[in-house]
Amino acid sequence: MASTNLIVDISGANPEIVLLVAHYDTIGADKGSEGATDNGAGTSGLLALAQALTTAETIPYSIRLLWTGAEENGLNGALDYVAQGLTNGALDNVKAVINFDTVGGGDFLYVHSAHEDYSEYESRCKKLGLTNETYNFDPIVRDQLLQASENTEGIEHVFIIHPDFPGYPTGQTGSWSDHSPFACAGIPIGYVETTNFNIDGQSHYDGYSQTVNPMMWDCFNETTVSACNRTSETKWGKIWHTEFDRLDVLEEAFPGRVQEQLGDTVDSVLTFLINGTFMDSIVASPLSATNGIDGTTAATEGSYDIVAYAYLTALTDEANEGLGARVTNTEQEVAAKEFLTSTLTDLGYEVLAIQAKLLPVLPRFAAVTAVDFTYNKTTDDVTTTMASTNLIVDIPGANPEIVLLVAHYDTTGADKGSEGATDNHVDHNDALLVKLQINVSDIQDGFYLTIVLIPVLIPHSAVVDIFSGAGSAGLLTLAQAVKATASIPYTIRLLWTGAEENGLNGALDYVASGLTNGDLDNVKAVINFDTVGGGDFLYVHSAHEDYSEYESRCAKLGLTNATYTFDPIVRDQLLEASASTESVEHIFIIHPDFPGYPMGQTGSWSDHSPFACAGIPIGYVETTNFNIDGLSHYDGYSQTVNPMMWDCFNETTVSACNRTSETKWGKIWHTEFDRLDVLEEAFPGRVQEQLGDTVDSVITFLTGDFMDAVVAAEVSKNTVVADTSMDTASEAEVDTDFASATDIDAVTDNVESTAVVDTDAADDTDMPAATDTDAVTDLVVDTDAADDTDPVIDTIPVATDTETAAIPDVESEEDADTTAEANTGEPADTEGGDSGGLSTGGIIGIIAAVLVVGGGAAVFFIYRKKQKRSYTTESTTNL
Repeated sequence: MASTNLIVDISGANPEIVLLVAHYDTIGADKGSEGATDNGAGTSGLLALAQALTTAETIPYSIRLLWTGAEENGLNGALDYVAQGLTNGALDNVKAVINFDTVGGGDFLYVHSAHEDYSEYESRCKKLGLTNETYNFDPIVRDQLLQASENTEGIEHVFIIHPDFPGYPTGQTGSWSDHSPFACAGIPIGYVETTNFNIDGQSHYDGYSQTVNPMMWDCFNETTVSACNRTSETKWGKIWHTEFDRLDVLEEAFPGRVQEQLGDTVDSVLTFLINGTFMDSIVASPLSATNGIDGTTAATEGSYDIVAYAYLTALTDEANEGLGARVTNTEQEVAAKEFLTSTLTDLGYEVLAIQAKLLPVLPRFAAVTAVDFTYNKTTDDVTTTMASTNLIVDIPGANPEIVLLVAHYDTTGADKGSEGATDNHVDHNDALLVKLQINVSDIQDGFYLTIVLIPVLIPHSAVVDIFSGAGSAGLLTLAQAVKATASIPYTIRLLWTGAEENGLNGALDYVASGLTNGDLDNVKAVINFDTVGGGDFLYVHSAHEDYSEYESRCAKLGLTNATYTFDPIVRDQLLEASASTESVEHIFIIHPDFPGYPMGQTGSWSDHSPFACAGIPIGYVETTNFNIDGLSHYDGYSQTVNPMMWDCFNETTVSACNRTSETKWGKIWHTEFDRLDVLEEAFPGRVQEQLGDTVDSVITFLTGDFMDAVVAAEVSKNTVVADTSMDTASEAEVDTDFASATDIDAVTDNVESTAVVDTDAADDTDMPAATDTDAVTDLVVDTDAADDTDPVIDTIPVATDTETAAIPDVESEEDADTTAEANTGEPADTEGGDSGGLSTGGIIGIIAAVLVVGGGAAVFFIYRKKQKRSYTTESTTNL
């Protein structure tokens, strides 16, 4: 899902910043709520402050106004702002944060500080990769706001703090609103809200019950200050998210209250902002008398209550042509953003609108570039112009030569039930994030642990905790590097391509542009991650020696065999790197000779091919099984011998029992089997192990001296034309004795594994330490693969009995299983052309491999829906 944050900066006499935040989205429209208190009041209060500040003669400190989107679905706007601010410097000068949320309606007008118990905020901080070392619950902003409010003349409602209650010490609050990410980042906060902490509510004294007004109760007992019957009560004095959160209802229940509270909040905060002494205490630097106004605010009684209430009416009161409910990810939320933008612009402010997309936030030296492109898609002779985006990150190394790692993030096969777990990404609103946790030793002196967030969109039911060798993955957590100062020998470029499944459009666009703008000039190696988990074996390929296999791709770029290269140097260096990587279960292997596919070579059906056309040597990592006699025989399109993926599998012929009636053909990609829950059932722990081993092997390549050989090599161009007259081999000519490498029993008998399943994903605190490399000791997959797991280090491992799947392009997804063209490798411009494969796997691998040496954390502003303050009943798995 996507939303937008709006930001206004107002320069003050001093550069230190006080940031004021309010979310503009709502929830509860299905119950009749129009979001008047939550959070029309806070949104309107900031607008009124913006208007008031246009007439201020002097502003002692710089002010930043932040309206966040998607708060009700998990503080997503605030989390995204803080995540980016931790890397782009936007938080560097922020010294205080004031959060406006529900600043009208409840019985009392409170100001809070963060909670002294870090565990109250831990889940929020983890999403940012932060710990209690940065967390700040200093009450100084709260206390200075209290003083400012007391010094404000003519107001009815002065800020107060709540008394001590079990679980909530005096004046402290929980993490359920937009202040919490800032507290995690070490910035002191003040949180203004209206409620009633004295009520013994549904969860006792937590402030969730806002009023004693009988209208908001089935039955209220004044003596116990609680429900008459705690078992049958349904309303519990709540306004937010209910049918009572409307201006007409609130005015009937509390005539004039909302306007008074809102106006008094604005006036109190104006005192804080205009009188420099309050921020002086926070910044702890003496100011000259000219920097602020001593005494009380210049605002007069009620001066901004009418203004603020007018804004509130325009935002929330649908009966009076207001916007009404502004539910996250709806047109009304967009309308609220547009109303705020136009109002602020009319006030003379420049508004910065930051749309939260699926863009990672990386270290400052690794900025993300989003490059939009268009391409044509032809269906039934009708050509349509389509659009997509490539994402690019450069991480400088000690040498300027570049190794480019590419993975596509789009998928196909959703109509068949695929979620793109192996191939290669899926656009699901209901999403989880996966963290890859990697141990890296012997890079420099000492031991390095890097924990990297991986953007994996998967069904929330597929909660799998994986541990493999030096790499481990766990769900729903994010952390930054503990120590990751390893040197990077060569510059690294990460490229996530869009629209691969429709014909490699992202990669073709990138190469086409690079041929003219110089982006390819220093690229010396390309590694393509596509379907790097799920299949029976983990292969690495080079391009094909027969140029005709790639000719159609090259022709789209205006290139010929004069530039094309099938040099295997990148493949071979990846093989050596993998063979020298300790503690990996699945080292890279290459497939033996098959008709149409010479040893270790692959077709043009994935994102590596445009680079080979441009003369750059490639290595293509994927998991499949070349040894299977599949639909088009030995092309690697059948990925597994697991009977689940076959109507009937014949172990003797290593093929279908009936080649005429078979429909499944051992395929995972683009099918209902390409889901993590299905894959985990079929291959307990396999995807995780393969993914972790891929990452570890590539880390070895990136941090070792393997690129030296690539850079030093004289890359060969196309000089060999393969014998294309070779007939397809008979089944008898192909070695099908693959048991020693596959361990059919391990694949087909669904042997129990000790792979850990994370059953309490809400907090992920049970994940073993990253140093526990033997957390999984009995995972029975490919247990006797002598040929592919224990090679001599200086011998290229060739899988003599097992191999990878090369996946041909076809004219359409529907034709993929039936056309004779499926073995040609001919690309298609129409739907569903090229192969996929652990797209989530490919994306995970590319991010993990590079960020583990770059020392960064990738943060995506995507989130899973949940209810606000769901700490009592539901886990917060939502960033």
